[in-house]
Amino acid sequence: MMNDPKGSGTIPKALDLVRAAPRVAGHALAQMLEGPRASVVVSETNLQAHDLMNFATRLADDRSTDTRRYLIFETRSGWSVVWATSAHEAWNDGVAKQLAKFSGLTAAHAGYDDDDPRGARLEFVLHTDAGLARQLSVMGGRRVSTLALGNPIEGEPERAILEKGVQNRDAAGTLRKILAGASLPDPWDQSSYIEGGAMFTIACTIGAAPIVGGLASPRSHHRTVETPPGYLAPYARKPKENGPAALLQDGAFCGHGEPRFGIWDIELSGARVLLVELPQPGDDDGALPVVRVASALRPIDFVLAYDGRCVASIQDEGASNERAATPTQPLACSACGARTFAVSVGFEIPGDSTSPEDTSWFALAVQCATCGHAQIAWDHESA
Repeated sequence: MMNDPKGSGTIPKALDLVRAAPRVAGHALAQMLEGPRASVVVSETNLQAHDLMNFATRLADDRSTDTRRYLIFETRSGWSVVWATSAHEAWNDGVAKQLAKFSGLTAAHAGYDDDDPRGARLEFVLHTDAGLARQLSVMGGRRVSTLALGNPIEGEPERAILEKGVQNRDAAGTLRKILAGASLPDPWDQSSYIEGGAMFTIACTIGAAPIVGGLASPRSHHRTVETPPGYLAPYARKPKENGPAALLQDGAFCGHGEPRFGIWDIELSGARVLLVELPQPGDDDGALPVVRVASALRPIDFVLAYDGRCVASIQDEGASNERAATPTQPLACSACGARTFAVSVGFEIPGDSTSPEDTSWFALAVQCATCGHAQIAWDHESA
């Protein structure tokens, strides 16, 4: 073993796997990161096995800097393994999702934690160019909670086996069973890597702009406050620096790299502890996605945090009235299974925007009100 997954955890406990050579995966990731605010540097070298721990230590040190670093390693299975600097990015499937969406690559996200006092957990998400193929989120504790989306993959252990492994604080071993069943490399096993094989390093530095109720344009010398979409305006509030908005503050969620974006917390009748409903996966005959939220104190009074129909109406007059909204389903915390969150939203604003509804990307960041786990739970390319 490269390192004991129940030990110090030198190798990242959460990472991504891409079905492509490191050069292909590296250049696809670099193109995804490029934008008006981003400075991206790609370098190639050859992996020496004794350097793996040094690379992992360097990643941990980089987490205190403004530069995001990605290491991409070659494996014997034909998949590449991606380590990420950003702590919230490492526990989020955003890299795998975007690589599948924009580059047509099959990519997986895998992570485990056997040391959390609240209970062990594992996460496995598989994306293809057709969208989300499979997601398994299992959290232990007093009781085991499981979130399973998509169809079971070939060789996937039965749910009872997954839950028993996590309950027994062997999320690492249980995750390995999932990877082995899917014929994916074990990124925590040294024999999976090719000594002397290709290794890419990507350094991405993004110039963050300050948040002011919405966000000041980084190209201006004075602060200008963005305006939220009309349907959101009654509930939009200046974001708190220590809330889920922190995951959106650097603008990395902007899939088109636009320099303008707006970020807001959502508050309903003075409450910031909310229930969230996301679009159900699958094709709904042209229906457009919506995100709904409600106060935990008034769980039947849902309002829209995002309405894809309003964006479509900018591009196609009448689309908002003619096209239905997708069905929604409750969001549960991937760490503990709870269903109440602090909620922040981010909207990318294209340069030719003509109204607050005319946005090009949406991201929803949440922080669990029970365990504090924060993540970007959903995003959508709206234009």
